[in-house]
Amino acid sequence: KRNITLNALKYIIINEEGLTTVAGDVGVGKSTLLRKLVKVLPDNVNSVVIYDPRLSPIGLLTTITTQLKLNIHDSTNILAIRENLIACLKQKQQEGQRTVILLDETQYLTEDVFEEIHLLSNLEHNEKRMIQWVLFGQSDMETYFSGKSASPLQDRIVNRIYLNPLNFE
Repeated sequence: KRNITLNALKYIIINEEGLTTVAGDVGVGKSTLLRKLVKVLPDNVNSVVIYDPRLSPIGLLTTITTQLKLNIHDSTNILAIRENLIACLKQKQQEGQRTVILLDETQYLTEDVFEEIHLLSNLEHNEKRMIQWVLFGQSDMETYFSGKSASPLQDRIVNRIYLNPLNFE
């Protein structure tokens, strides 16, 4: 069952299908699936993996830029970080590279970090999204998306995957 989900996620990323959520109860294998997914992505996909998303918006941006090996001179200026990130993403896109951000434990994100994700999910260059997102989290992550503050981000969700516990019978 998990190989089918793994292949579906790989397909979603290769075909640039937009923001995806992967939800499930504690212990169903979301983090394991995330680690396996990183290993099967094509070489032209730069994956940024964030296992502990208890970050501020500037912390999120700094984590992304660090994993993309960007040198940011002023790591306290969120606008400068965002501008450097956008320039980097444009360059990668022109080189045929793509960027996917895989966020684990999404249920712990704060409202302002969700808003930053929404802002970043709007970035386009040459009519293509500059960042693709896959959000992994416990089932209660979906509760956030039903709230008013999340409605702009909810509109961006293209695929919703729910992992059921494995049944060995």
